[in-house]
Amino acid sequence: MEKTFLDKIEEEEEIKNEIVENILEKNLNIYKKDIDNSKFIHTEILESNLEKVYFKDISFENCNFSNSTFENCSFINCKFINCKIIGCNFIENTFMSVQIQESNMNYANISNTCFSNLKLKNVTLINSYMQDTNLKNTKFDNIDFTKAQIFNTRLKGIDLSTCILQGLSTTLQDIKGAIINEFQIIDLAYLLNIKIKY
Repeated sequence: MEKTFLDKIEEEEEIKNEIVENILEKNLNIYKKDIDNSKFIHTEILESNLEKVYFKDISFENCNFSNSTFENCSFINCKFINCKIIGCNFIENTFMSVQIQESNMNYANISNTCFSNLKLKNVTLINSYMQDTNLKNTKFDNIDFTKAQIFNTRLKGIDLSTCILQGLSTTLQDIKGAIINEFQIIDLAYLLNIKIKY
């Protein structure tokens, strides 16, 4: 009998060339696995713990990872399309050449993480938290940062002009050098301790 993906996760250290579809699992514990050249479609892995998992050349489509923790994981050349990543913890992760599109990352904690060649488009990061994160060649296109918190994360040179920054908490040092539009100045005026009179 052919092994299922869940069997392989349980028994094997390396998984390649898999198409994982229509799985619903909660409270999985996945430790130190390599997953390569695979597709996850309509897959739900909820309230789970993934530690030291290495994802390479992976496509996640219409997946749900809500309230899961990814600790010391790596995502290399991966795509997230129309995914729910709500309330996920990305602690000390590495993202290289990753695209995230049309996805919900509200309440995500993206701290102590390194982003390189990351592209986010049409993503909500409402009430998300980003601290001590390194953003290298990162592009944000139409991102909702409403009530997000960004600290010790340099935004210099990053174009935020298409993003929603209402209620964003950050510091002048972090936002310094970012590219914004004229209307976003109102959202960030508090950093200068000034009030705008209409």
